[in-house]
Amino acid sequence: MNTGNECLLRVGIVSDVQMDPRPQDWGERNLEKAFSMLSSMKIDLLLHGGDLANGTNLAAFEKYSVIKKAVFGENAPPEIFCSGNHEFWSTKDRESALRHHVKISSILSQKPDNPLHEVIRGYDFIALSDENAPLYGADMLSELKKELDKAVARDGKKPVFLLTHFPPAETMAGSYRISGASSRELRKLLNDYPQVISFSGHTHDPLENECAIWQKEFTAVTTATLSYGCSGDYPYYNTCNTILPYAREALEFMMMEIYADRILLHRYHAEDEREIKPEKLWSIPLPFQEKTAPFTFRTRFEKAVPPAFAPGTKLWIRPDYGYLYLVFDPASHPDHVHSYFLRIGERSETGENWIDKGEYRYIAPFYRKKENRGGHMVMKLPGEVLLPGKEYRFSVTASEDFGKESIPLSVEFLMPQNKFKDGTILCPQE
Repeated sequence: MNTGNECLLRVGIVSDVQMDPRPQDWGERNLEKAFSMLSSMKIDLLLHGGDLANGTNLAAFEKYSVIKKAVFGENAPPEIFCSGNHEFWSTKDRESALRHHVKISSILSQKPDNPLHEVIRGYDFIALSDENAPLYGADMLSELKKELDKAVARDGKKPVFLLTHFPPAETMAGSYRISGASSRELRKLLNDYPQVISFSGHTHDPLENECAIWQKEFTAVTTATLSYGCSGDYPYYNTCNTILPYAREALEFMMMEIYADRILLHRYHAEDEREIKPEKLWSIPLPFQEKTAPFTFRTRFEKAVPPAFAPGTKLWIRPDYGYLYLVFDPASHPDHVHSYFLRIGERSETGENWIDKGEYRYIAPFYRKKENRGGHMVMKLPGEVLLPGKEYRFSVTASEDFGKESIPLSVEFLMPQNKFKDGTILCPQE
């Protein structure tokens, strides 16, 4: 009799490798690191959330299969793969995309069914591949519903594991930014299936972010990336669009342990070759009950505490090579600081008040290699809103994952006149 202490299935979860078939490929390097770590964990199954390749060049899939066999050997675990948008960039129409999906499935030795539904050791795993536009159209979602109904009819008490590349809308971090009509329809469908544990890629959001797991009507989790990290739902002032500073350090994956009464999700940093927050495993009680689910936003927001700056912390202004920077010692938090808010006020002509010149958000380095997280926080100021001869107040707060902010620090600064030449701003603007 199972007492609940026996792990029934170990599942490795990787995504968004974006391999190219050329030698010395960055994705290949990262995949080997992740596979080496997963191999030592003796996983029984491998899930891949899409964007393995860039375009329809099948050589990347062939190389992937060679790497998998070389790392895992003859005991390589079975795999369930769902295609992402990168797989179909160069397909011209739905029919060519379908043919490409069949070729991919053949190389990976999996059935070309879409949705793909496998029952492994008594648990249902369903993968829904993109197959180009229309993404998750009515026909595809109708087929997905049939498979979900089969899984629930087979065993309504067990979780159903769903693998898609695009996330259901407005669930975990990153799912708001890409919430198109198809993702909203996927979310609407899954709302009726509390058994579902949805794994999806595409967002590239780091697993250190506690908003990378979400529960309400069902459970949704991001699969992270083995290529480059992104900042979630919107750009920050120090990101490139949503690509993080030092994005190539945010290389992460997961390993899931399935027990009769719970799911344990282990998070790993491939670049550091370490487990992320082993003392803070994501433990999902089974069966799912929304009222007691531990990963709802409300439950976690109520428990969250704001970051704090150490007493005496000051903001320092540093003009440097045509730019203007704020430099300060970072705030502290029991988990980590997720980001910093910069709010700028310009002194009015009368000098009696401050005119709002905008709010800017900067991502903190919580996702980087351990050795690169320390030191001062350095924020390049937005020169496009700062004028010569004007006085400004810069106010900074630190924020944790769920949005609770610290007490602000502030500093006032008079913009110099001599940093301008021929009407061209040299400092602090780029």
